[in-house]
Amino acid sequence: MYSKFKQGFVILTQFPVGVVMAAGGDYDKPVVMILGGCGFIGRNLLEYLLDNKLASEVWVVDKTPPQTAWLNIKHTSIFNDNRVHFKSANLINP
Repeated sequence: MYSKFKQGFVILTQFPVGVVMAAGGDYDKPVVMILGGCGFIGRNLLEYLLDNKLASEVWVVDKTPPQTAWLNIKHTSIFNDNRVHFKSANLINP
């Protein structure tokens, strides 16, 4: 379910959502990357991480931008949080 690397990175995979956490730096909490973050599981995981203050920053990678992902009002406001960064990428055909 997860792999740990020498640099302190942890990758959790559950297709189509993956999470990468990096500890260290100037942050109290980890920086998290959610792969497939605009889908149902990804957006709810993002909400959970931010509501419970479990991450200092969250990077969301998805082929569908949040503006066209049929998000509800709460999830739309979460994607506008300055701790959330979005990157568009097709993870099936990189």
